[in-house]
Amino acid sequence: PRLSFGLGLIAVAKVYDRFSLQVAPGLLEKGGENGSPGEESIEVRLSYIDIPVNLKISMGKPYLLLGGYYSYLISASYTEGFKASSEGVSDNFSDDDSGLDIAVGVDLGVKNSGTGFVVELHWTRGFSELVKTPIQPGDTLEHRGFHLKFGVVF
Repeated sequence: PRLSFGLGLIAVAKVYDRFSLQVAPGLLEKGGENGSPGEESIEVRLSYIDIPVNLKISMGKPYLLLGGYYSYLISASYTEGFKASSEGVSDNFSDDDSGLDIAVGVDLGVKNSGTGFVVELHWTRGFSELVKTPIQPGDTLEHRGFHLKFGVVF
């Protein structure tokens, strides 16, 4: 697991009663670390314009989000031991990624004030092959992971 950061906006449109459509475009860093004990690890950082679109089902303050996401790669870099590089790294990765996005959240807003906070825990599972040419034939690499998101509501 690794800590990364993102920044974005959330737009919510009420559809019916407890159901809303939530779109949350933003910049998001994905990636990971690969290595075995005693070996140098390789850390990959991929920066995306990320657009999750979810059906929001409200249950009072807690809510459930069900939907998917589309991401477009804007930069890539890696670190191997103490050597870091970003030159030409993006050429090895697919420009597009899409997948499933499921989340639970809680609205910590102050009633009738119009301001507050939200906390969401997302699980994402990518369907797209990230690497254009695998190192080993038959190897696949897709995004999957948990994302903890905090938001301010205006």
